Amino acid sequence: MQFGHTIPLQRRLGIRGLPPPGAQDPAFCWDLHRVPLAGREGLLGVNASSRLAFFCWGVGPEQWGNLPAFALGQVGRLLPAVGILPAAAERYLALAGPPVCTRTHGRRPVAFLNRAVDALFATGAQPDPAALPQPLLEEALNSGCCRAAGFPGQGRPRDFFRADLARLLGGAASRGEEERYADID
Repeated sequence: MQFGHTIPLQRRLGIRGLPPPGAQDPAFCWDLHRVPLAGREGLLGVNASSRLAFFCWGVGPEQWGNLPAFALGQVGRLLPAVGILPAAAERYLALAGPPVCTRTHGRRPVAFLNRAVDALFATGAQPDPAALPQPLLEEALNSGCCRAAGFPGQGRPRDFFRADLARLLGGAASRGEEERYADID
């Protein structure tokens, strides 16, 4: 799985010279961005194809110090939260491979990452100080109508991601589809 780092995130981490993204399906690529919000640092991860997003607030030195593993864990946490079947989530993570840090995945995915940042601020919701992952903010990001780099027209990020999973896995990706596809395993 490729994790593209925005320039502000690279500065925050003090890293330079990340390689360009490799030739991997954009559904397996996520762009990461540092988002300061309400006096604390947050991490926004946005899928390069579907615009599915996770957001963690109050990210500390332990998470910044092991960002690839932390981001991978957040993707794994997010998928069931947006209705992805556990078997489909496991297959997705296995197909994506180990985390690799790269530059971001192009102008179009970064433009939609910036729109996700705008949507995050537009919610007006305050982060939950008791939790690192922010499920209410993620719900707002993933259920609103938007455009995404990997799809024509408008839709919801969670639906775009489900379509990517159905294409990649050839079966049911979410609850409600399991009757249509019996061969998920």
